[in-house]
Amino acid sequence: MVLSSLFHRMLARGYESALSDTNADVYIQAVAGAQTAYVANFCKRNKKPMIFRSTSLWDADLTFKWGWKTWRDSTKELYLQGIEQADIVAPNSMDTAKAFVEHIEEHRIRFIPDGFHVPPCPDLRREDGFVLWVGRDVAYKRAWLFADLARMLPQHQFVMVGDIHSVKDVPANLRLLGPKRPDGLSQLYSSAKLLVNTSEVEGFPNVLVEGAMYGVPYLSFLDPDGVLKEYSIGIQPRNLDDMATTIDMLMTTEDRRLALGRNARRFVEEHRDIEKVVRQWLGLFEELSMGGQLQTDAAHK
Repeated sequence: MVLSSLFHRMLARGYESALSDTNADVYIQAVAGAQTAYVANFCKRNKKPMIFRSTSLWDADLTFKWGWKTWRDSTKELYLQGIEQADIVAPNSMDTAKAFVEHIEEHRIRFIPDGFHVPPCPDLRREDGFVLWVGRDVAYKRAWLFADLARMLPQHQFVMVGDIHSVKDVPANLRLLGPKRPDGLSQLYSSAKLLVNTSEVEGFPNVLVEGAMYGVPYLSFLDPDGVLKEYSIGIQPRNLDDMATTIDMLMTTEDRRLALGRNARRFVEEHRDIEKVVRQWLGLFEELSMGGQLQTDAAHK
C-alpha cells in the first residue's frame, strides 16, 4: 500500500493530528491529491462522514488520461483510494459532476455551486474601463495568452492580477498589478469592462462569479456548465484571433456589453447567492450526520 512509504505516513499522521483536534461531525476535503486519501482514511477509522469538494474538471478523470497526468503514481493511487472511500463527491460545476458519473456511483455525487455574498449592484457603465485577467500563474491558466491579446489590441488597456512570472516583454498597454486580496478586487471589478479567462481547464471559475457580481461580461475559451450561452453572460471565442475580435467589439459597443453585464449580474443573484447555497450544504450535512439514505438523482440537481 502506498501509505506504507515513510513520506506518506508522516504526512498522514500530520493530517490525522489536525483532524482529531477538530473533532468535526462532517469533514470536507478540497484540492485533489494524496491528501484526499489521508482525510478519507481518518474518516473511515473514526466513522465520520467525508465530502470531497471538487473544483476542477480534471478531478473527474480517474483514468489520468487527460487530467492530472503529471502526478506521481503514488499520488494517483492515493487519490483514487480517497475518492473510493469518500461518502460524497461534491463538484462545484455540473460538467464535473457529469464526468464523475462515468467512474463512481451516481448517488455519491452532489453538485453544489460556490456561494457568494452579493454586494449592491454598481453602475455598470465604465467610462475608462479596461480588460481584466485574474488568476494564478500556473501552466494550465495560460496567462501569457492575455499578454498576446494586449499586443494584438494596442488601442485598449489590459490589467492582470496575480503573481505573474510567465509573461515576458510586457506591452505598454498591459499593467501587472501583482497579487490582490479578495476584498481588494472589488474596485478593479467595478472599473473593468470585460473579464477574460485563458485557462485550458476549469471547474466553475470563481472569477466568473466575482466579475458577474459587478456586471462584468466574461470571455473564455471554455463555457463552464454552458452558462455563457444559456444565460447570455459572456462569449466563448473559438481561438485567440476570435477572442481579440470579440474584445474589440465589446469594448467599442457599449449597448452589447451592458446587456451581457446585466445578464451576468442577474445570474449571480439567482444562482450563486450565498444564502441559497448554504441551504444546500446544511441539508447535506444534516443528511450525512443522521446517516440518511443518499439521493440517487443528486448528480444533476
